[in-house]
Amino acid sequence: MKTTRSGLVAIALAVAAVLTGCSTPQSGPSAPAPTASVSASPSPAPTGAAASPVGSWGENVAGKPNAVFNSDGTVTGSDGCNHFSGTWTDSGGTIEVGALVSTLMACSDMDTWLAMMTSVVVDGDTLVVYKGTEKIGTLARA
Repeated sequence: MKTTRSGLVAIALAVAAVLTGCSTPQSGPSAPAPTASVSASPSPAPTGAAASPVGSWGENVAGKPNAVFNSDGTVTGSDGCNHFSGTWTDSGGTIEVGALVSTLMACSDMDTWLAMMTSVVVDGDTLVVYKGTEKIGTLARA
């Protein structure tokens, strides 16, 4: 049987939707863009004694990025449009985030930076989010 690339993409999207669930944003197409601090220059993710990320970060409303780190090592959240889920571990003082599964809904003016996180650091009431060694944003404790 011949499988096409578009067929594989459709299957992957269906699996992601089943695993993470889909929801329609509650606001109209003019939903506000997510607010996050984004660093233009790379900075290494700090290591050392890590504070626990367990809890809610960001705003859990349509159009706003948010993440929930659970004590069982799972993480769920949204970039304001697409939902994601995955796992996290404390690896020598840095909170490592495993590969995330995400929905791929088309949303205008959405910045999907949060689903690209590979590690996080808790700095007081701020969750600093990294992709590799690049700081890609922050979320306030909810």
